[in-house]
Amino acid sequence: MFSNKQNVPEKDLPVAPTQSALTHQTLSLAIMEGCAWAVMWGFGESFVGPFAVFLKANDFLMSLLCTLPIILGAVAQLIGATLIERLGRRRPLMALTSGIHALGYIPVFWLPFFFPEHGAAIAVWLSTFLIIICHLGVPGFNSMMGDLVPEAERGRYFGKRMGIMMLVMLASMMAAGRVVTFFEHQNQIWLGFGIIFSVAILARAYSTLLLTRYYEPPFRPSSSGTSLSFMEFLRQVPRTNFGRFTLGMAVMTGASNISAPFFTQYMIRDLQWTKDQFALCTAVLLLSQFIFIRWWGHICDKHGNRATILATSIILPVLPLLWTVTQSYTLILGIQVLSGIAWSGFNLATTNFIYDSIPSDRRHRVFGYYNVINGIFTLVGGSVVGAWCALNMPSSFSFGGVHIIFLSSLPAVFIVSGLLRALVGILLLPQFKEVRKTEPISSRQILWRISTGEPVFNRITEIMDTLPSPFRPTGGNKD
Repeated sequence: MFSNKQNVPEKDLPVAPTQSALTHQTLSLAIMEGCAWAVMWGFGESFVGPFAVFLKANDFLMSLLCTLPIILGAVAQLIGATLIERLGRRRPLMALTSGIHALGYIPVFWLPFFFPEHGAAIAVWLSTFLIIICHLGVPGFNSMMGDLVPEAERGRYFGKRMGIMMLVMLASMMAAGRVVTFFEHQNQIWLGFGIIFSVAILARAYSTLLLTRYYEPPFRPSSSGTSLSFMEFLRQVPRTNFGRFTLGMAVMTGASNISAPFFTQYMIRDLQWTKDQFALCTAVLLLSQFIFIRWWGHICDKHGNRATILATSIILPVLPLLWTVTQSYTLILGIQVLSGIAWSGFNLATTNFIYDSIPSDRRHRVFGYYNVINGIFTLVGGSVVGAWCALNMPSSFSFGGVHIIFLSSLPAVFIVSGLLRALVGILLLPQFKEVRKTEPISSRQILWRISTGEPVFNRITEIMDTLPSPFRPTGGNKD
């Protein structure tokens, strides 16, 4: 009996990639996919606000635009967590929701054109729906990335990924602002928005393609991961370290979002900035985050996420207060630099703390619970407290013989937000503890190192290290 199989030399047989190689490939793909998402954000999501202002959205609609998607998106994450438990897969839902998100920009642009009397409301509600769809896939992404990125490297990897994304977001927003401003000067601003939203569609479509190529590790949620209900999670909040962390972050989120929905309105309506000025202002914020986030990644890995959160929470209350003391475009750009320093560290450390605190089998669900609580505080802060303050607070104040006149009621909203942020930073944020063994450092030491320019010099060194060897520096502070 003869076999019809050919004798193929073993060295010529295809070799299946190892799990380590697949993980490395996926982490590289995640950076590319993040860049595609960043293009979508720069040309699409970041200009939904200016689009709504162009459609004559009032303060209440603007508060809904910035807050309602957050709470509904968080609820969508709970649904997404349940879906991936039932599917036993994460990647298909991620890709599907990303594809729907891409196509959703078509009605966001065209329906207000056909129904101009309700254009602003249509744009707000449709963009909210897109956020809901997009967030269905977030639990799967968070769960997969937590499995793929080693614990000791999370600060560095996520700092690198976010830094590159911010650079792309910056370039994309600047280009989109230039396009819209050009067509605004030609009295064809509708066409300008149509072009940038079309670019957003193509970028998100490419993001979807990359998501389909991710390697997905085996997904096995345990019984403890699936049985933890939202009510049980809420009951644990006062008693557990992660619960105290969640409460502090949620209240800080609510205090911050008292003012967050109104910065776009303030810049475009009150300060009467052009779309180019608006885009540059946001770009400076992104550039600042790009410069600092890799340094914050080193700080998080070496000194812990709690230390980073406490240090940045000293800066956060100051930011909205600074907006009330100047109308100078140059000075506001400086405020944006400080904002990028603080928020890049705060957001990176917050995400890393969740990854460090929650076991893999619970991560997809607990992320959803955490975001629901944050979403509730966001909605209350922006659409209730912030909207009420914007509609009812005066635009001028008198203290003895001193008279202060603002352009609108919005600076008063910024003051309320800043004071509440300070209270949260003093009373709630110090209540939770670090979950990893780290090298202690004080907030004063971190802020001092920022003031010496260390993050900037480190970033320059990293860039120089990519140059040909004759131009490389011989060393640098890598922390």
